[in-house]
Order: sequence, then structure tokens, then C-alpha cells
Amino acid sequence: MPEAESELPAGGPRPAGWGLPSFPAPLRGFLVVLGSLLMGVACEPGSEFYVSSEVIVPRRLSAKGGGIAPNKVSYLLPLRSGPQVIHLRQKEGFFLRNFPLYTYSLGQRVLDVPPSQGCYYEGYVEGDPSSLVALSTCSGLRGLLAVQAASYGLEPVERSARFEHILYREDPAPGGTCSLAEREIRRHEAGGRGRAGKAQGLGGQPAAWTHKKYLELFLVVTKLRFTMSESNVTKTTQLVLEVLNIVHSHLQQLHLELVLIGLEIWTEKDLVDIADTMPDTQENFNRWRIKDLYWRVPHDLAHLFTGKNYGKTLGRAYIGGVCTYNSAAGVDAFWREDILRFAGTVSHEIGHNLGMQHDTLSCRCGDGGETLCLMFPNVLVNYKFSNCSVQYFYDLLRDGEGECLFDRPAASRVFGGQRCGNRVVEAGEACDCGDPAACWKDPCCLPTCQLRPGVDCASGPCCHGCRFQKAGVLCRGSVDVCDLPEYCNGTSRWCQPDAHKQDGSPCRDRDYCYRGRCRSHGGQCARLFGPGAEAARDGCYRHVNTAGDRFGNCGVAVQGLKRDFSKCRLGDVLCGRLQCENVRRLPRMGHQHTLVQFPLEGSWCWGMDPLSPVDAPDEGAVEDGTLCGPGRVCLNHTCANASLLGYDCDPAARCHGRGVCNNFKNCHCRYGFAPPRCELKGFGGSVDSGPAPERASGLRSTLLWTLLTLGLVFAAIFIIAFVKRRQVREACNRARERLRRRLGAETSQSVGG
Repeated sequence: MPEAESELPAGGPRPAGWGLPSFPAPLRGFLVVLGSLLMGVACEPGSEFYVSSEVIVPRRLSAKGGGIAPNKVSYLLPLRSGPQVIHLRQKEGFFLRNFPLYTYSLGQRVLDVPPSQGCYYEGYVEGDPSSLVALSTCSGLRGLLAVQAASYGLEPVERSARFEHILYREDPAPGGTCSLAEREIRRHEAGGRGRAGKAQGLGGQPAAWTHKKYLELFLVVTKLRFTMSESNVTKTTQLVLEVLNIVHSHLQQLHLELVLIGLEIWTEKDLVDIADTMPDTQENFNRWRIKDLYWRVPHDLAHLFTGKNYGKTLGRAYIGGVCTYNSAAGVDAFWREDILRFAGTVSHEIGHNLGMQHDTLSCRCGDGGETLCLMFPNVLVNYKFSNCSVQYFYDLLRDGEGECLFDRPAASRVFGGQRCGNRVVEAGEACDCGDPAACWKDPCCLPTCQLRPGVDCASGPCCHGCRFQKAGVLCRGSVDVCDLPEYCNGTSRWCQPDAHKQDGSPCRDRDYCYRGRCRSHGGQCARLFGPGAEAARDGCYRHVNTAGDRFGNCGVAVQGLKRDFSKCRLGDVLCGRLQCENVRRLPRMGHQHTLVQFPLEGSWCWGMDPLSPVDAPDEGAVEDGTLCGPGRVCLNHTCANASLLGYDCDPAARCHGRGVCNNFKNCHCRYGFAPPRCELKGFGGSVDSGPAPERASGLRSTLLWTLLTLGLVFAAIFIIAFVKRRQVREACNRARERLRRRLGAETSQSVGG
């Protein structure tokens, strides 16, 4: 296919294909609004790939009730032809909380941890739920708005005092090319995945596709690209994250979560030869990755962002290289300040790493059957993968070449080996306050990772002001009727081990405690669907859980990418998928969550399947420990005898009827009695909970302060009333005096007449 690069001046003629087909009214209105941007230009957007632009001032909207939701935000975009609203939700897990940032100083590698920024969002345009919005709010709004086949960029106007932004439309015409070697295509075809152009579906094997997957990506930025960001590490890091924020949204179509696990910026010099040809640059980078980077930070894939101009060639990657030791690499040319088009390049090259080849004209993407998709040979700004790309990726998973993608990344990691100053307390360290500048301000910790003289601690739930909290201070409260509180012991910065009532302890009416919670169908429904939701009638459980499918089963057996669902026996139906009724609101759900409802006997049965990884909790399944019959509880999707919970405590005998047994098989006494057996007077607690507080003295103090406060209030009321009464009396006296004088004057006039 010939290379093509279209240049349209801002405010130029309307390109072919801009006419609006018959869309729903809200969507048609939005497209008309954005189409009107072609009729005028308020500023020069600065790229030949922009068709038009408009300056707007976005306005943040308050949530319902006047508040602001912590992880949601909406903005009103006042476009020329009418306002439009975008709804955004904060991304989670987009990058590791403490991902390593490597830079260089005097030839030495420096490890730092960039500050976490919860300013990356994704969402949609109101009126078009199929639209895609991926924005960062770190400093203004910057990112992508994609509606149907059109892509729009939004970015702040520098040094604007009015929160002005530029909204511009990207030219949909193809741009540069991808440097895909013919020998790699032939090698990949020989491996059995040479199906470009065949519009294949996923058939009856959806498990690998629908399971959430994770791509752990490490990024390296060259010296030239760093210089193009004013040689500023913070600006470079933010630019990388803004690009990956858009790429993350692209890859979610594949049920694939992009996770940035590390960033290296070559701040002094390039560590590999940035050659004049991209294939040579890729080979050089990959050799360095294998020899150096992989042993420092294991990864699924590594990419190099280079500022070198390779002309029409924008990127290159090894096909199917993800998860491999020898070829998990790609190179992306970032020499234009065009985040949207560059994000498309990165997604395109990652697509090759995931086994995708270039699209042919028979490949389609989107509801409209578009042919210019993300894997088109010429890099585009389209945000959708085609059906061909989906099939290539699924083939890679089916052949077992993407196993690393099913590993959930750890929430946080320690990189660079053990060392003082990495903000992680390790063996031999009493504390770790980070770099020396931060440590000099720390009142508890020295730069040597040892405590300052005369202090007890530097951190921990029982450490306050560099001192141990006194014995009896609550450090972990009860979260359920089956949970028990813990207290500081006065000699440690740590709270006591978490304790709860022994499994099998009775709770509420007929339910049982299990792992610190009182388990019941109704309680689980209320947590999942909100107040008012109740356990569905038994008929719902029988109808759903005897089906033996994804939405009704008593467990699943996983063999590779295949999942076999087990039908529930009639005696076990209450231990399969959770069924609820009287649902008044829908829960907040992830991308893979599915709600199921069906009518039964004049009501609705509700269920939910999160399609979680096998090793993750399944909130849509009935919890173990839930009552399923008299003296019986659910265990591993089976209605089993409650004796299997191992409850062997008689509180009346062991704790003298003055406490309960905890999971360590010790008595937790109620207030007024002391452990270990609740025989003697005391303040409650157990030998495992830490010393309970002397609540009686606390009550006396509270009562004393209450009485004192009430006394002061009554005294103030008395004084105010006294002063007010005197003022009223004086006013009345003055009124009487004026009346007396007037009457006297009238009498004198009458006599004189």
C-alpha cells in the first residue's frame, strides 16, 4: 500500500467523508458541533496533522448533591455550536505506585521514585457511550477525545490565566509507516499465525480473551528526546505518562491493562548507538535490554522512545516478542510534538509485539465497519483494533506465547537491590526516610537509616511523634460483629496481630462467623448492590446455578485457557453464584463485570460475574461460611456440615460466660473482666489483643467535661437573659416616662383652654 501523508491547513476546506450519516440525535449533535470547528481557527495548533482547532475554557462540574466525587470528574466543554459534557473516572493500576525512575549523574545511574499523581482519567462524551476520552489533569487537560472515526486532541494554552485550552481535530489521513521486516512476516507466518486479512472470530474459546491481562512495560527515553523536553526530568516523565495514558485506553479493548513498571531517562548520553536506520537502532537497544535492563527490572516488554527523525518510518517492533527473553522490544520515533499520533504509533508497535500483523482492506473495526484501524500499515490516529488484530492476539494467547500477561503485577516492588535511601525499611534498618534532603527534615530518622537519639520509632500504627503510643490506644478497630479490636502495647510501633471471633461462632440470627465476618446471602447482596438489596428466593438459586455456565455454577476448573463450569447439585444451589432481589442501584463495576437479571414469579433475580483471574476473590460467588441450611454452611461451593468450621469453644465454660473465643482459641473478655479466662475484674480484651483501655476512667472524664460544658452553657444563657431582661425593663421605663410626659402636656392644654 503506498505511503501517504495528508496536510490540511487549519481552517481549510472540509475533507471528504466529513458528512454526517444518520446517527442518533445526541451523537449527531456532538458531531455537528465538532464539525463546526472546521469553519474557523482561533490559534495555530502547530502541526500539519491538525485539520482545525478552537480555543475553549473547560469548566469542572460538581457531582450530584453539590459535592465532588474523589475518583470521578465531569467537565463542560463550551464549544462554539453548543456545550458538551465529558465524564471521567480516575485510572487505577496504570503504573506501579513506586515505579523506579533511573537517571544519570556524572556517569552514575541514580534511582529515584517519582511522586505518585492520581491525575490520569478515562471516560466518554455524554450522549455517546461508545466514545473514548483519555485525559490527564496534572496541569490542565491534555489527551484524546475520540468519537466514531474522528479523533480530537485537547491541551492547555501555555501561560493562560483563564484556563484556556485548544481543542483540535487530527487529520484522519495516514501518516508515516511502520518498519516491519519482510523476514519477520515470513517467520511469523511459518509459525502458524499468518492470517492477515481474514475476518475471524473467537469461536467457542473466549476464556483467554475475556480474562483480564496485564502488560508490564518498561520505557527508556533517549538523550535527544530528553533534550527536546528542556532537559527536565519532571517534564519528560509527565510527557511519557500522558502518552501511555492514551495507549492504556487503546489496549483496554483487548482486555489488556498496560502497567508501567519502570522508566529510564538517558540524561547524559545514550547508552546504545542510535543508528541512522531503525532496524539497527532496535537491534542495539534489544542487546542492551538483554544484557542490562532485564536483570535489573524484569518486564514483559520494553520500548525505546527516541527523538531521532527517521522520516516516514515511525516505529518498529518484534512480532510476537512479548513475554520472550530475546525479543521483547520495540522502538518508537517521538520527534513530533503530537501526542495523539505518537500514542497511535506506540499502540501499533505494541500490537506487533502482541503478535499482530498489518491490517488488509478486509479487516474491520468499530460498529461502522471502518477499514483504517490501529494496525493499518500507515500509522493512524484511529483508536480501535480490527477483528484481524483481535484474532492475531488471541492466536498468540492460544498458542501459549503470552503466559506472562496473565500475571497480576504486585502492587509495589523494591527495585535496585537493598539500599538505604529507597524509602523501604529493609534488614538492618530501623527506618528509611529517603534522600538526605528529606532525612534532615525528618524528626525521627537519620540519613543512615537509623533512629535519631532519644526516639522510639519513626513509623507504624503505634508510633506517634517518634514515640510509642501508650498501652491501650486503639490501633485496629472492629469492622464487623465477628471482628475484634486490637490495642497498642506501649512497647512496639506495631499493632497486635489481627484477631477475630473463632470460625463457627454464632452471629445475628442463625448465621456463622467466618474469617472475621458474619456471612449471609442478604449481607453479601447489600454489600454488592447497596442498602435494601436482599437474598433472592431459593427458586432463583435453583434456576441459575443448575445451568453450569459462566453465570450459574458451583465452581470452575481451569486447564490452560479452557474453563469448565460445574453444575450445582440441588443440595448445593445456595453455594453457587449469588442471587439477589430488591435491587435499587447498580454497583460500580470494572470493565469485565457483567450483571445478569431474569424474571421469576413476579420479581427479578440479580447476579454478577466479575470474570476475575482464577486466583482473585470472586465477589459474585456465594462466600464460604454462608448458611445454606440448618447446621450447614457453604464451603468451596458445597453445602457442608458446619462442624467443618472447627468451632470447639464453649464460652460459658472457657470464658465463664463473660467473653468469646478468638481465632487463637483464647478468650476475648467483655469490659469489666480480665483475660485470660474472664474470671477477675479488668478492662476486657484478650492476651492477643493488647491491653484494653481503662474505659471507665475515660467515661468519668467524658462525663465531667460534659457537665462542665453544660454548666458553662447554662451560665452563658443566664447572663444573656439577665442582660436582655434589664434592657427590656429600661426600654419599658423609658416608654412609660414618654407616655407620662405626653399625658401631662395634654392635661395642661385642656385646663388652659
